[in-house]
Amino acid sequence: MREKSIGSYEEIIRNLPPRLHLSTYKDSIKKLHEIIDLLGIRYGGIRYTGIKELDPFNLYATQPVLESDKLGLVLYLVLFKEYDVPVIVAYNSRGEYYILDGHHRARVYVWLRKKLPAHLIYVPAYRPRISNPLCVTDVINPPSGTPDEILPLRHMVNTIVFLEKMHGIIARIWREEPLVKILKPTQPPSPILGTQDGIYSLLPILVYDYLGSKYVVDGHKRTCKAILQGIDKIKAITFTLHTYIGLIRVGECIGYDSFDEKYCRAEER
Repeated sequence: MREKSIGSYEEIIRNLPPRLHLSTYKDSIKKLHEIIDLLGIRYGGIRYTGIKELDPFNLYATQPVLESDKLGLVLYLVLFKEYDVPVIVAYNSRGEYYILDGHHRARVYVWLRKKLPAHLIYVPAYRPRISNPLCVTDVINPPSGTPDEILPLRHMVNTIVFLEKMHGIIARIWREEPLVKILKPTQPPSPILGTQDGIYSLLPILVYDYLGSKYVVDGHKRTCKAILQGIDKIKAITFTLHTYIGLIRVGECIGYDSFDEKYCRAEER
């Protein structure tokens, strides 16, 4: 990962536990050589075939689950901080492509509907013990060790994955900075808490797009702070399933059609 990719998010990643440390470009080259050496012990005919952009929908996972907090962190860094370290993939004589390193990065590219850069290793007879289509690999919460600063990102990922499973559709996700005045709330007003200051103000909100209408799923307080401070736009992770979801119905029933001063002042009372 390029050093510039951290930016203002450095305050969050500084004290992450080791399991949340992400690969840099230098790390990926070291891992590539280690993986080639390990595969060479068991398989013959191995060769490195360079870097290529792959369709993530064609990839298989070689680990059973992904972790929600790490997936949220990677999603944020890919969307907002230019995190684009190549994954490592082995492919065999049957044309099957297996991720060996970079599962969370690859899953993010499924959401983005973009091809991802990958180091490719040709292993003619390779077939792993664990193999599942990447796009349906389960996402779980780690049992412990998630820093408080990462919890909002974990919650965003859990919300998206829950809705995917409920509707049987893989979400499409993108980054944008919508006008706050066009956003629609999906929960009644509640007090604006001081905990939204500082590090939490760096986080994007989560928005659901349905036929061009934009509903805030997570980040109501951050959106209201922007309104009350006269800020026109706000960073958002936007996703869609191209279908009507229950949160839209909730938003239609609460009596507020937009984030205006009436809604946000009601939060203060």
